[in-house]
Amino acid sequence: MSVTGWNESTASRSLSVAVGEGFKWQRSFTVQVDDPQTPLLDIINAPGINLWAPHPEDQFAFAQKFEAKPRSSNLLLYEVTVNYDKVPLSNQDREEQKPGTGASPTALPHPVWSGGSRTMTVPFTIDEDLVAVSNSAGIPFPDAEKTIFLPTLSVTMPFATLAAANTAMLSIVGAVNNTAWYGGAIGTWLCESGKWSWKTENQGNVQQKYVEVSFDFAYQRGGWNLMLLDVGYQQRVDASGNPSSTGTKVAPIKGQDNKPVKEPVALSNGVVMDPPPGVNRPPLVINNGNGVNPYKKADFAAVVGTPS
Repeated sequence: MSVTGWNESTASRSLSVAVGEGFKWQRSFTVQVDDPQTPLLDIINAPGINLWAPHPEDQFAFAQKFEAKPRSSNLLLYEVTVNYDKVPLSNQDREEQKPGTGASPTALPHPVWSGGSRTMTVPFTIDEDLVAVSNSAGIPFPDAEKTIFLPTLSVTMPFATLAAANTAMLSIVGAVNNTAWYGGAIGTWLCESGKWSWKTENQGNVQQKYVEVSFDFAYQRGGWNLMLLDVGYQQRVDASGNPSSTGTKVAPIKGQDNKPVKEPVALSNGVVMDPPPGVNRPPLVINNGNGVNPYKKADFAAVVGTPS
């Protein structure tokens, strides 16, 4: 049960033109099989024309309708008809088509970049030299804030399908750059948001619908790690209740009045930092001054390219 041959019936070709509708083409093929039970899908696919393939004489007309019907009583000859038309605006199948199964009627628009800056208020825990901001007793200011100025970037990026747009958003929104990107070192650019919407564009006699995504990025010179101070109200203790960096338990830190402290105290290796006489010891940033990275890393250039 297979196709044994086919050829195009040139005498059956047709073309119609209507104002506002463009060109409509039709091609016919004679397909020969060796068994009446040959699958119709094999017959209709014999000429090798994919759904949405352009017409050989008209790049704006696409194969949208296929039909197969017998040409002989013994059911060994079939006529396959392919109709070409422009892509209708409301064609949902075109929107959901998987990449590579057909031809795109027009090229997608180029990405559009824009930039600027904005301000943001953040807790003021360390200065520009990564030194903790604290009073002369080494206690941080709990309510200190500062205003920072962030260079920003935005890009409007087209995608052929919603699935492709969603994959792009999931990969970079909420992530920092994992390679140097647009003059910023690793971890200095953060993709803050992504918003998508359907767009329609007319080119010639083709109406194309695609997904447009707007990505927003912000730059911070020192990166986006959370620079948390190693301070607390409890410390590690051993089995006897004495401060110990290797202790497996914790106990409240007590002041000179033998009561739990009311302000956070600087720690070192889990115990109270005991400064030498006459030397102020401000708290340190955890993880040897590196803080904590709360964001995943992603290759921005692979998803949106480089600003231009």
